[in-house]
Amino acid sequence: MNENHEWLKDLRIKAGYSQEEIAEKCKISRSYYSYIERGKKKPQVEIAKLLGKELKFNWTNLYEEPSDNCEKTSLCSHEVVRLF
Repeated sequence: MNENHEWLKDLRIKAGYSQEEIAEKCKISRSYYSYIERGKKKPQVEIAKLLGKELKFNWTNLYEEPSDNCEKTSLCSHEVVRLF
């Protein structure tokens, strides 16, 4: 498990949150959030749901493997399945 969740960082920044702020909203430590954002840890489902709600994406994206197309194009599954 070493997939980079650069898209998660992008969503966090677009939403105007620091790592500390989004971690506080989800009641986790900043360091734990950082592990999630860097793809070092998979969050528990309830935390994934909170992140999805706060950053407006489908929480199941945190459990998907990156596709080959994702690196070659900006149209990745996490972009297609965003919630609005």
